[in-house]
Amino acid sequence: MKKIIIILFALFLSCETLFAQIRDTTFPIIAFFDGYVSYKIPPFNWGKEFNAEGLKRSAETISEYFDSLGVTHSVSWADEVSTTPSPLNRKRKILNMHLEWSKDYPHLLGKETGTYIKAQGQDREAYPFQIGGSSIFNISPDYNFGFGTKTSSSVWFNSTNPDLIPKWITPEIAGSDTTVYDNGEWVTVRFALPSGEIGEQTTPNRNQVYNQNQDQGYDPNQNQKQDRGYDPNQKQNQDQGYDPNQKQNQDLNQSPDRELKKQIKNDENGERVLTINSGFQGKKHIVYGKIFRMMFTNGNLQHYFAVKAKIDKRNYPDDTEVFRVQIRVLPASNNGSLAELPFDPETHRGALSPKSNFLPGEDGDKNSKVADEKNQQHTEETSSPLLKDFEFIVRKRDFTSDGFQWITLTDPNLNFKEFGAVTVDKNIEIGILYSNLIPVQIDAISVHDELYQSFFYEKGAKETVRSQLKSFIDSLGSTELFGSFYDDEPFLLTANVRKEYTKMVRELAPGNKSFDIAGASGVYWRWHFGFDRTYAALPAGFYKNYFIFDNYPFQAGHPRGFQDQTAVQKAIENFIEYKNERVLPRDETGREDPWQFMGLLTAIEAAKNFTPDLSDDIPLTSTIQVSGSRGFNPEKGEYVRGALDLRFPSKQEIALQGNLALSFGAKGFMFYMGTTRVDYGMITFGLFDDATNPYNENSASLNKQRADNPQIPNERYWALKEFLESVKPIEKFILRTSWAGTFSGNTQTYRRSAGADWIARVNGKRANPQNGTGNYGNGAANPNGGEDFSVNNSNYDPAVNFGNDTPFEKFSDTETGLLQLTRWNNFYQIEPDTIFLYITNKIVDETEDPNSGGRIIEVYLNHLNLGYKNYSVFDMSSPGQPQLAALSESMSDDLRKFEIFLPGGGGRLIMIVPSIQVR
Repeated sequence: MKKIIIILFALFLSCETLFAQIRDTTFPIIAFFDGYVSYKIPPFNWGKEFNAEGLKRSAETISEYFDSLGVTHSVSWADEVSTTPSPLNRKRKILNMHLEWSKDYPHLLGKETGTYIKAQGQDREAYPFQIGGSSIFNISPDYNFGFGTKTSSSVWFNSTNPDLIPKWITPEIAGSDTTVYDNGEWVTVRFALPSGEIGEQTTPNRNQVYNQNQDQGYDPNQNQKQDRGYDPNQKQNQDQGYDPNQKQNQDLNQSPDRELKKQIKNDENGERVLTINSGFQGKKHIVYGKIFRMMFTNGNLQHYFAVKAKIDKRNYPDDTEVFRVQIRVLPASNNGSLAELPFDPETHRGALSPKSNFLPGEDGDKNSKVADEKNQQHTEETSSPLLKDFEFIVRKRDFTSDGFQWITLTDPNLNFKEFGAVTVDKNIEIGILYSNLIPVQIDAISVHDELYQSFFYEKGAKETVRSQLKSFIDSLGSTELFGSFYDDEPFLLTANVRKEYTKMVRELAPGNKSFDIAGASGVYWRWHFGFDRTYAALPAGFYKNYFIFDNYPFQAGHPRGFQDQTAVQKAIENFIEYKNERVLPRDETGREDPWQFMGLLTAIEAAKNFTPDLSDDIPLTSTIQVSGSRGFNPEKGEYVRGALDLRFPSKQEIALQGNLALSFGAKGFMFYMGTTRVDYGMITFGLFDDATNPYNENSASLNKQRADNPQIPNERYWALKEFLESVKPIEKFILRTSWAGTFSGNTQTYRRSAGADWIARVNGKRANPQNGTGNYGNGAANPNGGEDFSVNNSNYDPAVNFGNDTPFEKFSDTETGLLQLTRWNNFYQIEPDTIFLYITNKIVDETEDPNSGGRIIEVYLNHLNLGYKNYSVFDMSSPGQPQLAALSESMSDDLRKFEIFLPGGGGRLIMIVPSIQVR
């Protein structure tokens, strides 16, 4: 008897108006740079001035080709010309990178706007380096991303891990961790007493502290200060380690453990370790630390180090020394014996000038120390070029209140310029050397650069930036083609200034606009993204309109798939999740820590704010590497090997990057780079070539491309165009989905953070070669056709095209994304009866034949619990959306499956929907 299958998603397939009411109505295709950038900021000209009319014609040509690609946005320079429809830009929204460039090219935005966006520093209330309590080896949100909580030290300070202990600090570490009451909350601090007072001083008990606070106007009925680092608007953040119902770190009615001394010794393997030791004579360090190399990267700028401390003032003379703050800067890698050298600010370049200055504190009082009059004279001639030592003496007179206060220390020489203008290869080591004269409590340390100092602690800078942003938005904010502002790959500790910029542009935006500080995220850690989503977001929770992830997997010299497929697969795995660039050294267990991983998986987690809650999700846009790049020496006229060199991706590799992104929940693409651009010392070869001098990657001769010559699209342009056209029919479905996990066919397990369990296994086998052509199946309906079909074409009959008798392997080089469908009228809710899979074949360029690498994929499903017994499987990526299988929950596990063909680097969107079978 004939069956009639009533498909419940018929309306979903046919009704285009459904998508008019959803949040994400545009599938963005973003070009990183267009021709207008070269028109406004001319590239390197090889000694011959550019022809302005030629630059303009090239920009118009590129704009026309971008329209053909379907580009919706371009990262460019926004001004009166680029945001008005013309041949230079007919319909692209401009993401304004002039936000950065205005530092050097002020126009509608002044130089201050482009300067202060790079300010780096710590919000002293939210994420200073906490001192006091155990140094927990953890950089998750539970411990404030490693910055510490009110009851635990920062992971980078007072650690017992030998790799986090500076080698020059005193052998014995003095002081103890003590819990005290400050400003309405209990906090753990580092406490030190003079050796002569051991047994005499006691920590006040709770009643004593309460009475003291009442005398100072403390009202116990008022709300307590928020836990450091806790944002009540962020659901995932737990109370940062403090539970008022739990017993404090020590009995506050007892004296602190004054015999707790830590000593650094060499263990049997020669490693430096901390052990308990008694006795305290003379000056000893009470605090030490190593700051991660990726913090404070503005090497040319003066820096400020602040210590939050409190002393027992009594009747000590004003010039009594309390402690010394010692700072060492040295290379993060290959530092050899430098780290072993004794601390010596006179010899090691960082010694201070002899003058003493004061900076206004946050309350306006001049209570922050710069340098002591008795500091050593700087002796340039005896300094080491790669080792800088600084020392600041803090005395009783520097404390102007009875409570905790920030003492800010700086000097004009306190910079890292020897390590580069933007330095990521330096370590900052800190020691606080206790003078053993006055009781002291150390609560926190904070660092910032001179831009941060001006923007947050001095008047004028913030107001100037706001004024410039207002002038720009008043001029162009309502124009048809202005999209938003763009800040590329920001460093971690620009979070606070970016939050301020975001607040400004949203307050100043016209009523129908939603401006943000967009920009590619960079290849950073899960830790970095988690921190950014917490601390760069506004108090109400707004972060960005979308999350752009950029990573470039195909480095110069990397083999092709037909040369070494294993090496290519390793590069792809690193693209998905890279584990070998650590924030922290390995602990004694050697365990893996996902917060130290990078890659596409971390990006989708960040886009979802690390929770299954849909309400704070933002769309992920993933970057496709379409370019190659090479360093060159302009004087010698030859290429030089550079750290940023890239090789060209193949057609299949371009498709693979895009398809993997869709398997990990992406809802848009950016491609890098749109144009070919020559900057001094580096050429990036994008989608276009100088028509008079096209680039040959295999030639050793320096290619001198010019932006004012006619531009022609190259083979990578056509490969990208083909891929984007294959995705176009499924964009409306992708925009309605929410990522629920990814299943790796290599390991037959789910990737981290999967929230669904729909797949049992995904097997694969190589497609049989077609009749004598040597080509593997590419989706041709006619197996003898041998035509070059789309990378994402999957129309095939396994029995006819490929021979279905070869057994499947028990693994596959695939990634299968699990995508839930959101409701058309409420994107915070999931449709329970319809699911999607996005399957990607990671094999690329198996042979030099561009059609090689095809695989037949076999997907076994678990019980789906969709609310219906029977369901159908559809290929949404193919014309007509053919049905692949009709399955039932009552089927045995070995029959509940479907098959599909995927070309090399190809991907398919699969929809699974309940059906009712009627006889």
